[in-house]
Order: sequence, then C-alpha cells, then structure tokens
Amino acid sequence: MARAILTIYRLLSSQLSSAFFPKGYMLKISSALSRGCVSLATLICAATIAGCGNSTASPTPAVSTNSTLTPKFVPFIPKERVYVSNKGAGTIIAFSLSDSGNVAPENTIGGSNTGLTAPFALAVDADGTIYTANDGSSTVLIFPNGANGNVTPRTLNVQGPTEGIAIDNNGSIYVSSNTLNSIAVYAAGSVGNASPVATISGNNTELSHPTGMAFDTNNNLYVGVINNGLAGLGEFSASAIAAGGIENIAPIATVTDANGTALSQGPAADSNGRIVTGNMCAFGSGIEIFAPGLTSNVAPVQTILSSTPGCTVSYAVDVTSIGFNAPTNNIYALTNAGKAASDFPYAISVFASTANGSVASTTTPISGSNTTFNNPMVIAIH
Repeated sequence: MARAILTIYRLLSSQLSSAFFPKGYMLKISSALSRGCVSLATLICAATIAGCGNSTASPTPAVSTNSTLTPKFVPFIPKERVYVSNKGAGTIIAFSLSDSGNVAPENTIGGSNTGLTAPFALAVDADGTIYTANDGSSTVLIFPNGANGNVTPRTLNVQGPTEGIAIDNNGSIYVSSNTLNSIAVYAAGSVGNASPVATISGNNTELSHPTGMAFDTNNNLYVGVINNGLAGLGEFSASAIAAGGIENIAPIATVTDANGTALSQGPAADSNGRIVTGNMCAFGSGIEIFAPGLTSNVAPVQTILSSTPGCTVSYAVDVTSIGFNAPTNNIYALTNAGKAASDFPYAISVFASTANGSVASTTTPISGSNTTFNNPMVIAIH
C-alpha cells in the first residue's frame, strides 16, 4: 500500500499540480508516507484541497490524519518584493522587484494601530511575515504576509533596545541589542513576554554594538558589529548556537576594516553562500562581497561602488542595507545619499551578481518623491 500511495503522491505533485492546486500553493507530505502511515483516501482528500468533496471550499490550512502525519498546504510565495523600514515616515513600505524610477510603493503599513513611529530593524521570514522594531524599542512588531494600511500587529517584548532582527531557517527569531552587546534567540512564533531560548553574550562573542544579521544556507549567523570605531563582521556556527542557554561562544570567523576591509551595519547572504555587506560613508562607502566559507580577515572577492576619501563618489554612497533576489542573486542596495547632491537623497539600486568595480545600477534606481522615502534604513526581500 505504501508504494501505491507514494506513486500517487509523485503523480499529484509533479504532473497534476497545475490542475489541482491553485497558483502559489504546494502540497507538503511528511516522510510518514514511506512507512504507509496514511491511507490512500486521506491523501486524495488532501490533494483535492477542498477536503473530501467540497469542490468550492478554500484551501484548508491543514488536514490532520494521525499523530505521525499532518498534510499541510503552505503558501509558496516567490521573492517578489523589497520591503523598506521607512523610519522618518513611520511606515513599512513595499515595492515590486521589477519597479524602477520614481514609483509609489505597492503596500504601505502605517497608522496609529500599527505601533510604527520610527521603524528601523526589519526582517521577513520564509512565509512573508514581517518583523520590525522602532529605533531604540524593546518591542518587535509582527505583521502578516500582505499587510497593508493601518493594521494591528502581534508583538514580542524582547531584551534591550533592538538594533537588528533576523529569522533563521527554522523560523527562530534573533534580536540584537547594541546596548546589551547581545543577541537574544526566541522560538518560532513567539509573541508577548516569551523568554528567549538562548542568548549569545559574553566576552568571547566579541559582540560590540551588534547591528544587522543574516543567515547563510547552512544556518550560520553573520553579525555586523562596531568595535572601537571599527566596523566588522562576525560569524557564529549553527551548531554552537543550537546548544541554548547563555552562550559565551567565540565567532568562527571575524573580519574588520583594520585589515583593509570596510564593513558596516547589515550583512546579507545569497543562495550560493556568499556574504555581502554595505558600507556606511564613515567606513568607506561601497558594497563588499565575500566568498562562501568566510575566514578571518579575508579580503572581499568583489567590491562595488568604491568611494574616494571624504565620501565623494559618482555613484551611490552610504549603503545602509543589502538584500538578494533569489535565484538570480542580484544585489539590492539601499543608499542614504544620492548619486549627486542634486539628486533625491534615497535610492534602491540593483547590481548583477557578478558586478565588480564602479558600475551603475542595472535598472533606474527606485528613487523620488513618489516613493515616500524618508530616512529609509533597512531593506528585506521576499
């Protein structure tokens, strides 16, 4: 019987998905199928989406069968938007990745119900859930996928003022505090006064004013830090973090600008494991790309938008945040200064994955009064 079920599952998933499943949905069945733990009838009911005969019903979030299997419909949402924490306007705004020029955002989260006053930290998880925190706030605001307008978020009260937020491959929530010099880790789905399941803190961590964070495909954590006026980047192994508790763990690699490398607030990781940082003007404006498997004090393999002393440059400067669009791995850069003094001061530029040197954006940067940009700080792509 198990063979029959597996055969039908393969047929449904690979050959009939476009006929049975609405666009944007995929069926996930656990490995219990291979053990024959689910009946053929249950599988077919799940595959009809409507749930055993109701052909007009909406997709059910889950179809429970027994303790070993929960067939589940999960929205599969391609990375099609770039979200921006628009600090000066007190909003979270979103643009299509195909947008360019002086365009209005597709979505704007803002208003008295949102709790947004000066959003800074920003992350979007694999399901499209949006996490943000106002500058200096100890509360993470959590908005559902597709949120728009004056919506009320869920909240998570965290330790210390929030500087950065990142979500790992398991949905755990990481929150950095640049005053506590620590990173608190919360279980996936945490809200309210949930306690952290781990805290990365102590002298061995070398965390000094930790800022933005990112995870690579192996769940290793990369953290931007500022230590004695020098910007840097630290990498922590996934296995060390998983231990839980108060973790005074040493990074497995660090890079600082004292070694000819000018790093800044928020790193990002692409689908190939490359690590990219955007540099603030004070640290040598530009974008630096490091090969997978970061080692201490290694030089970048690519550098985009190198500036001259004094932060004068013919391209964008003050790169405050970086993002990637998978699977192309195009680089999206948020800049807090225009190409020239006469330009609109904020822009999102796009660079090819292979870009190196003083190159222009591959598209007209998203910039201008219609964008509603007002001191934008961090971008996140989903």
